[in-house]
Amino acid sequence: TVQEEQHVSLKPSASLPADIVNNDSILTMESLVFDNVLLEKILPEIADYYHVEVSFQNEDVRQLRFYFIWKQEDSLQEVIEKLNMFEQVNLTIENGKLIAR
Repeated sequence: TVQEEQHVSLKPSASLPADIVNNDSILTMESLVFDNVLLEKILPEIADYYHVEVSFQNEDVRQLRFYFIWKQEDSLQEVIEKLNMFEQVNLTIENGKLIAR
């Protein structure tokens, strides 16, 4: 009986690495991959998540297609900075709106 109790007490510590792996996989699930997706589909989803509106001031920008990995733990400003690395895009936040120029 004593040996069984020791075995049971080892199980939680033995499962600890699996718990850590699960936590890591949960973090990766918070990333969303847009593969060849129109910006007019990407921005509303991002804006909705951060509770802001979207405004397209340049209609051509709507039709741009992107491969973009959105990490939801990033702030909206970080996401904007990453998207602005694409030459054709100019995103800003003004008065609670995500504006695409």
